Amino acid sequence: MACWLTIEESIQYLKDIGKKVDINELPLDNSKTFDLLKKGDTTGVFQLEGQGMKETLKKVLPDRFEDIIAVVSLYRPGPMDNIPTYINRKQGKEEYDYLHPSLKEILNETHGIMVYQEQVMLIAQKLAGFSLAKADLLRRAMGKKIRSEMLAQKSNFVQGCMENKISENKAQNLFNEIEKFAGYGFNKSHAAAYAKIAYQTAFLKANYPLEFFCSLMNHDVGNFEKISNYCYEIKRLNFQLFTPDINKSDVFFKVVYNNNKKAIGISYGLSAIKNIGENSIMELLDERRKNGKFNSLLNLLQRVNNKILNKKVLEGLIFSGSLNSIEKNQNFLYQNIDKIINFNSSYHKNVSKDQDNLFSDFIDHKQFDSTNYKDCKLEEKLTMEFDSFGFYLSDHPSKFYKT
Repeated sequence: MACWLTIEESIQYLKDIGKKVDINELPLDNSKTFDLLKKGDTTGVFQLEGQGMKETLKKVLPDRFEDIIAVVSLYRPGPMDNIPTYINRKQGKEEYDYLHPSLKEILNETHGIMVYQEQVMLIAQKLAGFSLAKADLLRRAMGKKIRSEMLAQKSNFVQGCMENKISENKAQNLFNEIEKFAGYGFNKSHAAAYAKIAYQTAFLKANYPLEFFCSLMNHDVGNFEKISNYCYEIKRLNFQLFTPDINKSDVFFKVVYNNNKKAIGISYGLSAIKNIGENSIMELLDERRKNGKFNSLLNLLQRVNNKILNKKVLEGLIFSGSLNSIEKNQNFLYQNIDKIINFNSSYHKNVSKDQDNLFSDFIDHKQFDSTNYKDCKLEEKLTMEFDSFGFYLSDHPSKFYKT
């Protein structure tokens, strides 16, 4: 469900800028998508984002949709043993033949390897003359490893093959091959469904990476490990990652476009900062939408009450650098956080909206003057940043130490 929501949201972002993408009618030969898969560049891609899967993709070098179906089916305990064989045969490094010519038609797409339950059923039908119902009984007996049923099925299978002029020895060898496979065989129709979603997400990442990542991040708000990985990917792909700003950011992550509607980066969502609730941010931004940007710390405190700007929320905004557009000195803000909270509380307790202008004349503005405060060192700011996001967003402290 989450994967479909990610896809739908990505498509909606594109629709909002006038780009229509029919996710169910994608061409299955998109070069950018297969280039991405061949590089194992699959962070965020459904079913294909594990490190082991990435390494497998780099060896398989998929160049057709059928390869994705096969990889999804093979990358499981048991079938994984066949992955090196699949790779070698696909790349022409290993020769192989078939026990019977009819097997070529059934196993050619998987380079002679039994991968799908449907292949077992077709073999039983075409070579042993089984009906569809009997072939399904064979599949189920093998899957459940029912010995008595297996012996009966083997006898029927060998007899059927012999009636089709296949030698008893070849028939028994073929049954033994099927038996080895059947314990872990995967349903191709299921694998194809997974592969389709994998391809769709890979297509979006390859062709519309920012819309794709923005959607992923919005569905993983609160999962700081995943958000960290996505932020790394955005930077690795040479896109901009805009740090949160109380005057520019939204509740959630958003794609940033230039004047030509070209995606250039992602703006960090304020609700994805630790200890800041979505409801508080929604109220704060509702005030910004109604009455414009906040032009100073005092302006913010006068417009937003302490029910929203409690200590945890303020700390989150300070540590994340979200208040930099109204006060750049984070040390001043942090050292005076209690004073700021007390002012905010007393102001909203004693002043109604129609008294605002009158009361403002008596406010000591010097209490919000940060001139005499040294700002935090860069390393301290990065530590604050780590506390806010669970990772280093703008930079990493190791960058500043010589080796």
